[in-house]
Amino acid sequence: MDTTRVDAYSPDTGTWATVTGTTTAHREGAAVTSGRRIFAIGGHTAGVESARVTARRPPGA
Repeated sequence: MDTTRVDAYSPDTGTWATVTGTTTAHREGAAVTSGRRIFAIGGHTAGVESARVTARRPPGA
């Protein structure tokens, strides 16, 4: 299922929270961190492969 939902994990509280989603729904991508940023890479949208990279700043960063 394609989704714009983004969940953030807080190691301080050990909980997950739903945060502002992405602008484009996608699925089956990968994620990597660099400093205090999270990058969502690739995946596909409605059956079409995508090479989009989306940078997200974690809450409180």
